Amino acid sequence: RSLTGSRLDIRSSIDVDHLEDVPPSLLLAAHRVVQEGLTNVLRHSTAHRAEVAVTVDPTVLGVVVHDPGPARADDTTVGGFGLAGVRERVALLGGEVRHGTDDAGGFTLRATIPLVRPT
Repeated sequence: RSLTGSRLDIRSSIDVDHLEDVPPSLLLAAHRVVQEGLTNVLRHSTAHRAEVAVTVDPTVLGVVVHDPGPARADDTTVGGFGLAGVRERVALLGGEVRHGTDDAGGFTLRATIPLVRPT
């Protein structure tokens, strides 16, 4: 599926069978992770495709956005607060966000959010 008005082909794998059991606050956080990840692909990468995966297991909601890169050589975009905002939102739910480049020059944004908060 293509992102409307963009040059980006998105391949997705979403565990829709188990999303109904996920609280709305966690679904919103997952949405924001995907939104930020795809925005970063459009702004900072030469990739024409991105991969999005949303998984639900008994204890964790997982979200991964990956682009194969490489980064745009002409990227002069000043860093914003997107990744920091996503990290903060996920942390408030007891989760964590990791991101970085791989050896091939791609970039992956990964969030894990516990479905049950420790007491």
